[in-house]
Amino acid sequence: MELKREEMQMRLLTDEMDEDAAHRRISDIESSAAIPLDADTLDRLKEAAFAKLGIGVPESGQDADDERVPTRPIGDVPAGRRSFSRRKRRIAAALAILVALFLAVSIASGSPEVRAQLRKAFQFLPGFAVVGDTEETGTQYVLREPIHLAFNGGELEIRGFRAGDRVAVAELSGTTPTMIDGFILRNEKGEMYPFESQRSWSARDWTGIFYYRGELALTGRMEILIEGLKGPVPLRLEEADRSDRVEDFGITDVRQGVSVTAVTQEMTDGRTKVSLLPQLPKEVHVESYGMYPWDRHPPRMTNESNDAVALSQDSLFPHPNEMYYRRTDSGPGGYTLTVPEMILSRPPAGTDQISVPVPKAGASMQVNRTFDLQGFPVTIRQVRRLSVHPGDANVKDLLEVDVDVHYDPGAAESLLMVFPAEGDMKFDESTGALQHLYLPVPEKEKTVSMKIERLQTVIRGPWVFRLE
Repeated sequence: MELKREEMQMRLLTDEMDEDAAHRRISDIESSAAIPLDADTLDRLKEAAFAKLGIGVPESGQDADDERVPTRPIGDVPAGRRSFSRRKRRIAAALAILVALFLAVSIASGSPEVRAQLRKAFQFLPGFAVVGDTEETGTQYVLREPIHLAFNGGELEIRGFRAGDRVAVAELSGTTPTMIDGFILRNEKGEMYPFESQRSWSARDWTGIFYYRGELALTGRMEILIEGLKGPVPLRLEEADRSDRVEDFGITDVRQGVSVTAVTQEMTDGRTKVSLLPQLPKEVHVESYGMYPWDRHPPRMTNESNDAVALSQDSLFPHPNEMYYRRTDSGPGGYTLTVPEMILSRPPAGTDQISVPVPKAGASMQVNRTFDLQGFPVTIRQVRRLSVHPGDANVKDLLEVDVDVHYDPGAAESLLMVFPAEGDMKFDESTGALQHLYLPVPEKEKTVSMKIERLQTVIRGPWVFRLE
């Protein structure tokens, strides 16, 4: 891969990207996660599950994708709820773009010479909540847990840091009035490496990916220099845990043919972090495991006495696949984490456009037409033309489209949302299933062609992990 060309493309991509584009473009980035299980039984389970998902089984060695792409649909809801939903979508878009950037930079990192000497293995990258592939990125050295700093009247968190032979990537977030543009990494020899920010989001809460490309001399003692911060920040990097199989990093459970591995890590503040690593084709992303940003059926943690143990997530830009708990005096029996369902997102396959008629101003029209979107039926029941500002020629009318996604609360997997390229939506507050789409009405057109960008489904388990 040509680094200069890739960097230029990524810069252009992120400069132009909005919240929906974040979800569209992330599937264009080759990822560095897991390969299918080698057991024949699980292969058969995967084949059945992927057929149900409407996608093919990935070929041997094909990468799965990072799942950190949260979203929450916005609809015609009360003002307070609507504002909160929009904030979640902005945060979700930020994280989606960050994942795309992290994957793009990571894959371009390992030199061909180093990669050629490495037998393919997986490395768990804490702080980024993903699994890397040594064939793509080389051996990685990582920060085991985040660093929290008081900074500029707020808090600065170094969430993740990983370094290889030709690139280093850090993820930082903060609750400060201004963002940092970059920082310096200094080794014990006094050599300095400037890190640039590829993308950040303003407001008091912000997050960003910072990177350095080039030869990097890692030494025993490293430190970070940030303008405005008193003194250097010690940085201890360790070689990332390595294994031939993702399952070896933790406890694995398979439901509906989807394999998820739970990785635990003891934190110095007394909490235990659980990272959930799914094995899915690259075009399928897990948006939620029942907590942020979709909490209708949250995961449950219990001790050996079946007492509930509280689960939490980071308050600032949480990774959907990371959660924390505190151990109690439960004895040697350990803990059980149960994840009832996952929210998946994928682009449509085959049909990706739906045409609906446009009635006269103020009129409605019955449609009752059903489309097949990747094996899921979607029925357009009725359309209504709404005048937003009657008499104002500069404001387009809206087409209200009544949609039935045939939500089934008892199905192994059910369609929730259909995201068009433009427009707004309203969903059922009790189920989260799409009810209405609101599309701008083009001038003098009798039909509106709706391009579908992605589908959102709920897939049900439960996935059960017995943790020590």
